[in-house]
Amino acid sequence: MELLTGDETRRYHRDGFLQVRRLADDQEVEWLAQLCSALLMTSAPRRDLAGPPGSGKTALPQLLYPERAEPQVLSTRFFGSATTLGAELMGRDDLDWFTHFIVKPAGGGASTAWHQDVAYDPVLRRPGCSVWLALDEATADNGCLQFVPGSQRGPIMLHRPVGGDPSAEGMEAIQVDHAAAVTVPAPRGGGSVHDHRVLHAAGPNNTSSDRRAYIVVGIAQG
Repeated sequence: MELLTGDETRRYHRDGFLQVRRLADDQEVEWLAQLCSALLMTSAPRRDLAGPPGSGKTALPQLLYPERAEPQVLSTRFFGSATTLGAELMGRDDLDWFTHFIVKPAGGGASTAWHQDVAYDPVLRRPGCSVWLALDEATADNGCLQFVPGSQRGPIMLHRPVGGDPSAEGMEAIQVDHAAAVTVPAPRGGGSVHDHRVLHAAGPNNTSSDRRAYIVVGIAQG
């Protein structure tokens, strides 16, 4: 991944996100994709970002902390590039890092509701960003990311569990105006980086293949 230009850095701070055409090479993308699919078949820590626990079908699985099962993910060139990118855009080097996978299953993987990442955990209210890597091409048909530019400069919105179900593990912002939202497709090996306060969402997966993503998360220590 090439170093960012001054214009790219300014766009990130203006919009709250930045599209990046290339984040990882094909070999690492394939290795991460295989690891994601393998962990999906195990009892690796996870939550369903769309449905309530015990619903019988995981509509939008998030596989948490894969580095605990496979520490080698922290030695990839992508992880090194992602942490460098995040620190550069944040203008600080005191970030704690963790990772996760998100999978939209083929043939109807659920939508990701409009939300701000800060709604998920008080720790995420510290300054932070996420570097999102497409392990499969991400398109409007299979649920690529959408952002509301500049929304990171607004307030933290009121959120509730998805659908108003108190047992749901995913969160959704209430009364979101997303008329100005932009869709951000990504080629396999590309992706984006976004501020944890920016409003974002993703549509359902209406294709015949899973849409997998690997995310490196950086949070300021204080």
